[in-house]
Amino acid sequence: MIGRKLRTLFLLVLATVLLAACQTTAPTLEPTSTPFYATTRGIDADDPSFLYFMDEYGVATKVGVIGYALSTIKFNPDDGALYGITRSAGNYFLIEVDLDTGVGTEVVEITGATGPFASMAFDTDGTLYAWTENSDDLAVIDVDTGVATVLGDSGLGTAAHGMWFDDAGTLWFHNYDGYVYTIDTSDGSATLVHELGDWTGEGMELFVDSGNFINRGDLNPDTGEVWGVSPGYGYAVASAVVRTVVDADGAELIGPAPVQSAIAIHILAFPR
Repeated sequence: MIGRKLRTLFLLVLATVLLAACQTTAPTLEPTSTPFYATTRGIDADDPSFLYFMDEYGVATKVGVIGYALSTIKFNPDDGALYGITRSAGNYFLIEVDLDTGVGTEVVEITGATGPFASMAFDTDGTLYAWTENSDDLAVIDVDTGVATVLGDSGLGTAAHGMWFDDAGTLWFHNYDGYVYTIDTSDGSATLVHELGDWTGEGMELFVDSGNFINRGDLNPDTGEVWGVSPGYGYAVASAVVRTVVDADGAELIGPAPVQSAIAIHILAFPR
């Protein structure tokens, strides 16, 4: 009887040791990404955009329906809120998006320049700039009144573009054809910095179709890279999130970002 009890006790101790060993040797997940938000394209109020959150492990979570179809989103560093501009033809609105529910709220109607506004970016002071595809020019938008003022003739023909400010306060513009420009925020003039042929990096052919490289992106504040949404040949239902480095020294594709991309997101933005 004593031997049986000792054996039972020994087995219990052994099981406890093994369990403790398993617990202490279990792998710890390491963050692989910088958290960001993304929206689906949407068409109109009947087919609105959805807000997604990509966490530090690259996992996508649907936050909720925005209630509006948004063509572009960015965070305002002045108040830390996420804003977007509606896609629907006719009247265009600046929308604030609730990060907890995804619900969009009209802030102000945009007047004075004709949309659609397919790219937007806030400078460090919270001044809002947007690109109007009606005239292919840069406009500055008063966030209190909604009045948009076209700053000048860019001389560009644009589509499927992305726009962001770097840490030095320079406004960058990536056009659908893979050409990259800096935009003067005083007069809207564009200066070509990189042509499509300047891009380097393995796997470029996966993202270039008919001479076009679409990358609707935002500057990653943690890495200094530009992460953007690229449709990948223009045919993929799921959107590829790609990492690039864009500056005066070069334009380089780093590769796909370590995030879930099996959803048809249209644009992304990093919190500021």
